[in-house]
Amino acid sequence: MNDDLFISYTTRDKDIVEYVLETLNKEAMKYWFAPRDIKAGEDHNKVIIPAIKKAKIIIVFLSNKTKPWVINDKYISEYVLTEVTVARREKK
Repeated sequence: MNDDLFISYTTRDKDIVEYVLETLNKEAMKYWFAPRDIKAGEDHNKVIIPAIKKAKIIIVFLSNKTKPWVINDKYISEYVLTEVTVARREKK
């Protein structure tokens, strides 16, 4: 796990996120990434929130599939909404 960079996204944007992560990997940049850095059965909030607090940089992928700003939208990503809320509270 790397504490410097935290990636926030909805799995519905997986293709574009993976494309960007390929670039980060080519540049040997290290980042915190949920599918890799959360173990099966771990409580997401107990792992993600400390990772956001430790991160120096947060990259948030927002699209029409995320829509964290529309609470009643069926496509809302509650994880992204939580991650953005924590990042803002931590002034990231």
